[in-house]
Amino acid sequence: MPIAKKQARELSLRVGQTWKSFEQFRIEGAKTLSAVKDRVIATLHTKSGQYRIIEEHDFQTLYGV
Repeated sequence: MPIAKKQARELSLRVGQTWKSFEQFRIEGAKTLSAVKDRVIATLHTKSGQYRIIEEHDFQTLYGV
């Protein structure tokens, strides 16, 4: 299998949990991060911008480590 196809399959990410504010994220606590599993991207909206939260393994794959 060509490397590009293998990497594309490994990076098939899905949309996960969304928090509309940091306050909502804070209230739900650390247990809410359990929804961020392999190949899932969570979104945190704050006054200063939008942030994506991914699992460490997915980050390392994206980063190329």
